[in-house]
Amino acid sequence: MRDKIEHAIQNQPCTVKELKQKFGGERGADRKVMEALDELVREAVVCQRQGVFFTVRSGRADKALLCKVVKLGKNFAFVMLEDGTSDIFIPGRFTKGAMPGDDVLVEKFEHPRVEGSDEGAILAIVQDVLAKNEKAIADFKAGKNVTGFLVGQCMKASKGQGNPQIINKLIAAELAKL
Repeated sequence: MRDKIEHAIQNQPCTVKELKQKFGGERGADRKVMEALDELVREAVVCQRQGVFFTVRSGRADKALLCKVVKLGKNFAFVMLEDGTSDIFIPGRFTKGAMPGDDVLVEKFEHPRVEGSDEGAILAIVQDVLAKNEKAIADFKAGKNVTGFLVGQCMKASKGQGNPQIINKLIAAELAKL
C-alpha cells in the first residue's frame, strides 16, 4: 500500500480524499491509506502543503502557488495569486472540478508546456518571419531595434503557441548572423 501511495503522489500530487477514493473505499482500507501516508510523512518521503501531498524529492511543493479561482470557462480557468498581484491561465483539463471562489494550488512551470516551444519548430518560424520582413531587416542594419516587432510577428505566426523567451533568443542569434 505504501509503495502504491508514494507512486500515485509522485505522478500527481493528491489530497487525502483522492488517495482514499483511489486506494480505500471501506473503513479498513481507508485506515491503511492513512497509516501508509503517516509513515511516508514521518520518513520525509512526502510533504503536505494546503492539504495536498507532494513527494519531497520532486520539489513540486516549492513550486506550488496558492491561488483563488476567479473565472471559469468551458475549457479554461483564470486563477489569482493569493496576494492579488497577477492572474494565471489554467487549461480546462487541469481544473479538476474547481469552481469560482475555490482556493487551489497551482504548479508553476519554468517554461510553458505548449506545442511549438521546442527550438527546432520555433527556429523555422523565426527564419520564415525574417524572410518575409525585409523592411525590418533593413531597419535593423540601419541600427534600429526591431526585435519586439519580430517577436510579435513570430507569436502571430505560431498562433501564440511559441515561447517568447526562446523566440527572442533565436531572433537575436539570427540577426547576429546578418
